[in-house]
Amino acid sequence: VAQHPSVAARVALSTAAVAGVFFAHTSLHGDQLLYQWTELENDIALLPSLQARVLSYGYVHVRYLLKLAWPFDLCYDHGFSCIPRVESIWDQNNLLTLWLYASLAAVVVYAIASKHKLLLWALALLIVPFVPASHVAFPVGTVLGERLLYLPSSGFVLASALLLVDGLLLLTDQIQALTSKLKGPKSGGSKVKLRGGAIVSTVVLVLMLGVHARHSVHRSADWTSELRLFESALQVCPRSLKVLNNLALRLLTESPESTRRASLILDEALSISPNFTSALFNKGLAHHNLHEYRESIHYFNQTAEVNPGNLKAKASMGRAFMLLGREYMVQGDSLSGSALLERATQIIEETMARGFNAPFVFAARATIAFEQEDWSTAVSYYRQTEAANAQRRQQGGGAADVYPEGEVFNMLGSSLRKVGDKAAALQVFNQGIEVAPTSFEIWANAAALYTDTGELDKALAYYSKALAIQPNSPELVNNIGWLYEVQGKLQDAAASYERALELLKPHSHPQIERNLANMLRRLRQDGE
Repeated sequence: VAQHPSVAARVALSTAAVAGVFFAHTSLHGDQLLYQWTELENDIALLPSLQARVLSYGYVHVRYLLKLAWPFDLCYDHGFSCIPRVESIWDQNNLLTLWLYASLAAVVVYAIASKHKLLLWALALLIVPFVPASHVAFPVGTVLGERLLYLPSSGFVLASALLLVDGLLLLTDQIQALTSKLKGPKSGGSKVKLRGGAIVSTVVLVLMLGVHARHSVHRSADWTSELRLFESALQVCPRSLKVLNNLALRLLTESPESTRRASLILDEALSISPNFTSALFNKGLAHHNLHEYRESIHYFNQTAEVNPGNLKAKASMGRAFMLLGREYMVQGDSLSGSALLERATQIIEETMARGFNAPFVFAARATIAFEQEDWSTAVSYYRQTEAANAQRRQQGGGAADVYPEGEVFNMLGSSLRKVGDKAAALQVFNQGIEVAPTSFEIWANAAALYTDTGELDKALAYYSKALAIQPNSPELVNNIGWLYEVQGKLQDAAASYERALELLKPHSHPQIERNLANMLRRLRQDGE
């Protein structure tokens, strides 16, 4: 180095740069030099026994080698509990670890002894980039990450090719020596054998390339969608908490059938880790999406108990209480319904007081006020829902972060109608129609408002729009019948009432039956 000062300068500069990056990065860690990984990220780092951690990480290295040698059965996550822990020295997996280190040591010794510079370079290219991911110096945030093999794989392929060439050359020398002894130096048998070996090697190489090319195409297809990626991961690591939870979360909004499957997948995740808060929360969401509000309350409550700082779980529990209370009110049990709504109010206001401002929280509180006929409070909270939506959109939130705008405008307009501000209600309904033109509720409520103001032609036009969207709604058909009745179109009114009763079958509605009987009576009188 002294004879080459430029080399020394480059080494010193590189060392200083690495040290600078290291200290700059660790300065961001605060009081802890190393991040404390959770079970989901690196469960081996949490093992209390040093022996168990060393043996388990050794077996992880075996898994890494298997991925390099046979890159099939790939998975985007190999976290808990995909790879088994090795906690005893008598575990049979330790034999694989010993074989790995012995083989690596043998290759290193061979490269040094034979002064094989290219092989040494290949080993350096394999080992050096792998060290940061090996958990040797410090634990990292993934037990096994296939993406961490990109650079080491180049060293592995080069080393494998060099060893294969050395092996074939050695084998060729032995074949030549053997054939020379058997047939003499002038025999051409060795050339035939070498030619045959070359053909076999070529065929094997072509087959390997074909198999790996086919697998590359298949694996690339797995990454075309989240659902396909998660499904393929489940086949490889059926007990990975992250895989189970991510697949379930992806299935939650697909359909009722997929939501039920998601619920079963989450049961599997919770059987592995009962206090896994993400799975507990998503289990609550699954029951919520299936309108099983009692069960959703149970899982949201469990989530909040395990993690008291999870305000989203607390707020979701309040929303579930609200929806359950509405169900009781519809069923006629106003006493139980009112009690549940009061409980929902208490929980939701507590989460808002603690700074949780998701749009669905304001919408839930507004709905409670609407159910309690506290119209002005409902208007206030629906306005806050609208503002929270705007804030989330400004922050780049997706559709899942924003409360459905059509529903906000529909309920805000209905609340304004109740407080008597018909002009503001009409303006809000028309805003809702612009953002959600397929919401039949907004068209119907705007029609009802036009009925209040005596603009019956407009009311009929809006009801007709709603009916085009929801043609089998007995309520809409009945309201159109009432409009016809007010306008003196008795035949049309009677036909609408008959249609409404037909849509209600096998149930009925006394008021619609009376409306129809009244129309038929008036038609008979007019006929006389």
